[in-house]
Amino acid sequence: DWVRDASDMLEHVFPAENNNDRLILVGSSMGAWIGLHLAIRRPDQIVGVLGIAAAPDFLHDLYESSTPVQRRGWIDTGVVHFATKYNSDPCTYPFTWKLIQDARDNWGLMGA
Repeated sequence: DWVRDASDMLEHVFPAENNNDRLILVGSSMGAWIGLHLAIRRPDQIVGVLGIAAAPDFLHDLYESSTPVQRRGWIDTGVVHFATKYNSDPCTYPFTWKLIQDARDNWGLMGA
């Protein structure tokens, strides 16, 4: 769970009981998504999030736009590769079923 892992790391470095720590998180793309979830979980400590190209609930959109063949691929192999439109070279990115399942526990920033 990406959000839980980040929360655990944050707790280790900046324990919540240390009320003097006020944090501004900076994240790009998925990092911004994680930062937003951390801010919701720790509002007394995280006073801001700077999201660069933030992608709130992007995995919800990815899952919802996936084809039946892609969804079957997740079940059969645990991973599906998606092409990107942001690279001129032929390139795909792997998205694991575990990542989609973890994201489901954290959907909701955009009303998903």
